[in-house]
Amino acid sequence: MNDLISVIVPIYNVEAYLDECIGSICDQTYENTEIILIDDGSTDNSGKIADNWAKKDARCTVYHKKNEGLSAARNDGIKTAQGTYLIFVDSDDLIEKNMIERLYQEVIKEQVDIVCCGIKRRCEDNDYIKKYEVSSRIYTFPEYLYEMYSQENGRGDNDMFLPLVVAWNKIYKAILFEEIQYPIGKVCEDNAIIHRIVYKAKNVKWINEPLYIYRERSGSIMQSSFSIKKIDDFYAQMDRVQFVQDKINNLELMDMIVARCLDTGRRYWCKICFMNVWSKEQEEKTFMDINDIFCKYVTSNTFSLSKKIVWFTFLRMRGFYMMLWRLAHKIKKC
Repeated sequence: MNDLISVIVPIYNVEAYLDECIGSICDQTYENTEIILIDDGSTDNSGKIADNWAKKDARCTVYHKKNEGLSAARNDGIKTAQGTYLIFVDSDDLIEKNMIERLYQEVIKEQVDIVCCGIKRRCEDNDYIKKYEVSSRIYTFPEYLYEMYSQENGRGDNDMFLPLVVAWNKIYKAILFEEIQYPIGKVCEDNAIIHRIVYKAKNVKWINEPLYIYRERSGSIMQSSFSIKKIDDFYAQMDRVQFVQDKINNLELMDMIVARCLDTGRRYWCKICFMNVWSKEQEEKTFMDINDIFCKYVTSNTFSLSKKIVWFTFLRMRGFYMMLWRLAHKIKKC
C-alpha cells in the first residue's frame, strides 16, 4: 500500500533549526507525503526558509498566517491535509530517515488507528536516547492511560507520560480529527485532547524505537519558564478526569488520573498566587474548581495518609498552607 501521508509542521521563529527539520522530512524513505508548512506569523526568516523548501520540493506547501499559536496552526494544517494519515513534527525538531515508513508499516500491519514511537532527545551539546522499559505492544484505551500514569518497573515519575501524551511522535488516521480540534489559545494542547483521540482510536500501537528527535532548547514552549498559562495543564487534566469517568469503570485508574490532576492544580495554583498576577476572582474560581474535582472524585485510595494531610490543610486552611508554601519556597531559594 502507498497511502498519502500529510506531515504538518507549525512554524514560529525557528530560523536556526528549520532547515534541518524540513530536510529530515523531505529525506524520508517513504516518499508519498505532502508536507504542510504553517508559518504562524514568524518575525524572523522562518517564512522565507519554508518558501525556499517549497521551491526545492514540490511536496512542500507553505501557508503564511497571522500568529495565533500552535493549536491554531495545527488545526489549520489538519483542515488543509489531504492524506489518509497525519503526522505532526514540531519545527525545531527532526525525525529519523525511516520514521514515516516504520510508523506506516505498523499502522497497516496491525490495523490500528495510531502508532507512536520512542523519542531521542537532542541537548545543546550532545544527543542521548531516552531509555524506555516498555516493549512494543498494542494498547486498549484503559491500558494506554494506565501506562501514562503507572509508576511501575522503576520508571520513576512517569517516564512514559511524555511520549504517550505529545502529538509529534505518532501517525494518526486522519478521520480521528474530524470532530476533535486542538484548543486555541491554550498551552499543554496535546494533554487537552490525547484522551479523546485515543478513545476514538480504540487501539494504539507503541513501538519502542526512538525515531523522533526532540530538541531540548531554552526558548521552546516545553522548556520555557513558569507562567500563568501553565494552569491550562490542570484544566486539560480536569477534562480527562470527567471524560474517563464517563467512559470506563476502573477505580484504580481513576485514582491515578485524579491524583495527578489535583496535584498539578494545587502546585500551579500556589505558584501563580505567589506570582501575584491573578485577580481575586480568578484565584477563587480555580481554587473552587480544584475543590470540586476533589469532592467529586477522590476516594479513600486516591492519596496516601501524608498526602491526605496536605490536602486537608490546603482545602480547609489555605491561608496557613500558603504561609508554609512561601516559607518552603524561601528556604529552597537560600
